[in-house]
Amino acid sequence: MKKFALVLQLVAVLFFVGSLLVSGAAFMVTFLTAGHIGGELPLAYFEKLNLPLLSLFLPVLGIVVFLMALPGILERRQVGEESNVVEFSAKSLSDKTRRNGQFPEHLPEHLKAA
Repeated sequence: MKKFALVLQLVAVLFFVGSLLVSGAAFMVTFLTAGHIGGELPLAYFEKLNLPLLSLFLPVLGIVVFLMALPGILERRQVGEESNVVEFSAKSLSDKTRRNGQFPEHLPEHLKAA
């Protein structure tokens, strides 16, 4: 399952990169058409290559593939859930002891002088 999730992640990244390329091409076509560079030729190629349709389907397919890979990713992360951190409770001085200037005897000398 772990290898399957890694393959799905790679496919989803490829869909993501493809959608970035298509959106870059759409920006270039918009820029070239607005500047009247090449006339209507960039827009004609844009429509002939079905780039408007790809700009919709590539991100959707990438999201679907990422969702398919999600259980494998979560399964891999739950393995290292146990923690080896030991927590100690800290003993603090009470407000009454601080006001009176009395310190517990278990404190080291350099803390008593402060």
